[in-house]
Amino acid sequence: MAYETGISTSLNDLLDKIRLFAIAQGFTQNEFTVVDSTTKRLYMQKNTANGGGLTFYFGIESFVNAAATTTELRIRGATGYTPGAALGSQPGAPSQSAIMDFVGNGPYVAYHLFSNAAGDYVHCVLEYSASYFSHLVFGQLDKFGAYAGGHYCDAVNVGWNTSDRSSYQASTSRTLFDNYGTQAASKGQVSANLELNAWRMFEGSTGAAGTFDAYGNGRFGLTSRLLVGSQPNTLNLATPFIPIYIFTDIGGTNSGNRTPLGVVQDLRLVWLQSFAVGQEVSLGPDTWKVFPITRRSNQANTQDQLPNSWQLGYAYRKII
Repeated sequence: MAYETGISTSLNDLLDKIRLFAIAQGFTQNEFTVVDSTTKRLYMQKNTANGGGLTFYFGIESFVNAAATTTELRIRGATGYTPGAALGSQPGAPSQSAIMDFVGNGPYVAYHLFSNAAGDYVHCVLEYSASYFSHLVFGQLDKFGAYAGGHYCDAVNVGWNTSDRSSYQASTSRTLFDNYGTQAASKGQVSANLELNAWRMFEGSTGAAGTFDAYGNGRFGLTSRLLVGSQPNTLNLATPFIPIYIFTDIGGTNSGNRTPLGVVQDLRLVWLQSFAVGQEVSLGPDTWKVFPITRRSNQANTQDQLPNSWQLGYAYRKII
């Protein structure tokens, strides 16, 4: 099956459900170990059909401190696998992980796992408390071109600054494929074996000096906030689902030149005003489910120190 939903009892249980679902989609488990009393680690790989010869390696760690006040799922790509090594010590690993954070330790309200018939990706939606959501995704882009790579790892991160969490524009938080969260401890990644640099991170919108960065349409830009936030269309009352395009630096580090890498499969940006949370929407022959990025509200800043994503959300294609 390419869709699964249920209840997970803890963060470690959620990691196990992601593991089993990924195996069912053709991913290979390299390692699944208890690191210590706080951390459990999973390593997987897959030769995706459109990877251009670059094997997709990645690791996910669940972290729960003794008081369960800090809970994280950390995901990071790599270009190889070394048994027992930390996420950051794997071959070709980028310098930071993408981190799903502050989701408690369950039991959770519900989880949803999505993939397609080819098993190109695994997209996870977690409702960790009633009406509060987070997301973790990994997979293969629908690529523009024949380069090696096109794999991605990312997660929604609400951030370390509690006073900023209620603003959907906070730079200390990150949404999926987002370049605005410049002060967040979390960085999503995409692979593109161009100019001898495989894994690139979603840094700032202008690029970091001396690096090859990745760029997506998270909260800002023509194909995100300006377009999504103008829905429903006043001409026809339609609310289109906006594709998520990924770009990267090319022609030298921070050259200002960018090339499109591809589009994230079966995941779109959506303005939720016209929909119920979790609603299934039919577009032609396809069924999509819509969720808030973190928490749906009618305000850009709820000023209550709780995660808030206004009416911005994600639509996932549901394939059974």
